[in-house]
Amino acid sequence: MAAEAEAEAEAEGRERGRRGTRWGRAVLVFLPALLVTCGFGTAVATGALATQISVQSGTDGTLVTSSLYGTDFGLVLAPEQYTKPDGTSGTRNLLRMAFAHGQINGLCIAQPQTIGPFSVVLVLTATDKDASTWEIKADNIVIDLTQAKGQLNLNGVVGTTGFTNPEVLIGADSSAITVGTPPLTGWGGSGLGGQFGWWGIKAGVAKFGPVTADVEELNILGGLQLPNLSLTVAPKGTVCKAPDPPVGSPG
Repeated sequence: MAAEAEAEAEAEGRERGRRGTRWGRAVLVFLPALLVTCGFGTAVATGALATQISVQSGTDGTLVTSSLYGTDFGLVLAPEQYTKPDGTSGTRNLLRMAFAHGQINGLCIAQPQTIGPFSVVLVLTATDKDASTWEIKADNIVIDLTQAKGQLNLNGVVGTTGFTNPEVLIGADSSAITVGTPPLTGWGGSGLGGQFGWWGIKAGVAKFGPVTADVEELNILGGLQLPNLSLTVAPKGTVCKAPDPPVGSPG
């Protein structure tokens, strides 16, 4: 009996060892993602990324916010080259939205990632859990969207015949729309990279929300205040919860 018990104990130990080895390998696989998220959080907290943040991937992430408010707003239709699931190249149209100065009422971004054999979701949140505040402040926000759902309100003098410098233009030529002083560039031409002859929107003030959007790329190229930042590696299928409607107006 003693011999049998000893044999069982040895077998159990070997099994724990095998499980331990597999877990160790899993940790090694996840380590790069954990280092990236921890390093990113540390950089934001210390101000190292106070002037630029970029979230991008070959697969769309989901962006959720109660409201996005800003001044000097532009929205254009722009073509984008991308890689299809079969490996071939294609062209699709996306919406490029930009604010020179913006305020965000809570933020969640969920980005699917494949790390070795594992499918996970990288989740970034920044919120004070108060729908009456626009706690995130940022300059030169540029978001590339494949689809978005929300209410867009524009404010300013509407452009019609006779106005030389209207504050709101709807149906303007995408290729002529600029945002910021000096204008943001980097997509070809002098503006946001909109296609010549396609429609666009320009406004002095815009408020968009609650927003749920599929995001191809998010860039904040200017100053950034990102309070209560949280970065986690979550299981496949994790999503941001639906946004709460904003309360009141931004200060």
